[in-house]
Amino acid sequence: MFRTRVPIAVMAAVGYVLTAAQAGAAAVPHERTYSTPTGFAFTVGSRDLNYRPVPSLNGMPTNREVFLDNTSYGQIPAGATGKLKTGYYVACQVDIDAKLNIDPELDPNPGATFHVGADEYGPHAGVDLSVGPTVYGGVGILATIAPGKIVDVVAGEQDLPGNGTLGYLVNQDFHLMVNGCGGPLTLRPYTLITAKADGDGGTGAVYGDPITL
Repeated sequence: MFRTRVPIAVMAAVGYVLTAAQAGAAAVPHERTYSTPTGFAFTVGSRDLNYRPVPSLNGMPTNREVFLDNTSYGQIPAGATGKLKTGYYVACQVDIDAKLNIDPELDPNPGATFHVGADEYGPHAGVDLSVGPTVYGGVGILATIAPGKIVDVVAGEQDLPGNGTLGYLVNQDFHLMVNGCGGPLTLRPYTLITAKADGDGGTGAVYGDPITL
């Protein structure tokens, strides 16, 4: 059982245009392999990225909602350790100063599945915010964006298997909501990898094409 106070925003015409949500689309996959001077190599990739914008539940033109799918993966040599991190950089063009309150009992019930034996991530406690825009991700992420700022919404983190095989982190129907947003909302998907072994280590990343809503 949960309770949510619906945000109310009042928008004045100040010379910008609110963009309509575009149809969902699949994005191209990305993959990179990195290596150190001694030959320690590791691979990171992202595929099956898809996004489906939907009308905001309360009908406010200053709110954005989108469902996101993504499969991130990484590979490190046998005996090494490593981790994947995936998410979305979120940027709103104009701050409408909307307000949002989410009750601590809210359970977002994310549709994320983490392979290689990791446990699913549960809900986080709610907080009160008095400025906007606000960003709410499907795994309990709640943050604010100021004009010109970018928020990192983490969709998940996953340890990689140390046996030389691929490890996966899969998100399905990751629900991202941004309230109090004027003008275009832009998302940039990313997958980061860290890898290390005795005497060697490194980091790398792949970034998806920007999504504009």
